[in-house]
Amino acid sequence: YIPIAQKGVTNIVTNVLENKLQTNIQIESINIGFLNRIVLNNVIIEDQNNQELLTAAKLSAKLEILPLFKGEVSISSIQFYGFNMNLYRSENDNKTNFQFLIDAFKTDKESESDINLNINSILIRKGLLSWHNRNYETTPDIFNYNHLDLEDISATISLKEFSKDSINLKVKKISAKDKSGLTLKKISFDFYANRDSFLIDKFRVELPKSFIELSTIKSTYNQKDKTSNNNKKKETFTLEGRIKNSALYYHDFSAFYNPLKTLNQKEPIHLETDVIGSLEELKINTFNIYTKSRSVDFDSKFVLKNINNKESLEINSYIKKLYIDKDIATAFSSLINENKTKEQLIALFPINIYGKGKYSHASSNTDLTITTE
Repeated sequence: YIPIAQKGVTNIVTNVLENKLQTNIQIESINIGFLNRIVLNNVIIEDQNNQELLTAAKLSAKLEILPLFKGEVSISSIQFYGFNMNLYRSENDNKTNFQFLIDAFKTDKESESDINLNINSILIRKGLLSWHNRNYETTPDIFNYNHLDLEDISATISLKEFSKDSINLKVKKISAKDKSGLTLKKISFDFYANRDSFLIDKFRVELPKSFIELSTIKSTYNQKDKTSNNNKKKETFTLEGRIKNSALYYHDFSAFYNPLKTLNQKEPIHLETDVIGSLEELKINTFNIYTKSRSVDFDSKFVLKNINNKESLEINSYIKKLYIDKDIATAFSSLINENKTKEQLIALFPINIYGKGKYSHASSNTDLTITTE
């Protein structure tokens, strides 16, 4: 009787989802196991153009029963294995092929319930994902966010809390490879947000050799409540954070500019920043790019004013030092095809620049001193 019941459950779930989503769905089988685990095998979901949107070898979840009696949804684990997701936006069409999924599960604010969701473990393995905005041309071998082809997607995530007022998310690892050659070895961070602030902690991104590590990023924000009688309430936004450690290798970024593959790099480039401020005035008190040997040494700071208004945007730069030696210039000269131009360029180095500048919509001016040997 179990196979018959199993088939009956599979048919019921398939019909319910097809009616809800208004699209074709296939599920080979559904297993309801011990300890509240449900497993969907060989799932196919089509978009509304009858093209495969999602295929998955295995989707499983384990639901905790006791929290349901307190109005909470607690899922101990969700697992995605062997999936392929095909996302696109058709030419001259503002809607994506997955917009119908968003619309199907969207709730009206008036009927918004006090959802309290917790997922202890989300595991994603052996995933493929493609995204193509067909309004833009493809760029073979060059990274293009309008045309992504990701493979070997793997992730371990914990959603500690999700409610209408806040989210608490811990990303232990996300990794993937893009067809362009860009390889994300690992990204990890903790994220917390509520209605008036967010915090990002323990952020680290790793490429095959490069890495960037951030200190705690804090932000507060406040928007005008259009339904409130208090129209004097001012929109505010503040941000604070810094890059505390990094090592960058040209080859890891060759997906953005292919000739970077050919550059000879003796040591990594390091980047340090320190940012604090608001939309009215954002101060980048530290913006340093350097190598340990100081073959490159860029020490500067910037002040940006009125960031949210293009007409009144103002950028003030203060360059304490920009030094580039002959070895770095020689390495980058390999990107130039004209030999005479190469020789003329290398002859300028080493070079040292310091001074200040100001840019606004109305005008710009600089006061720089340049010295060469």
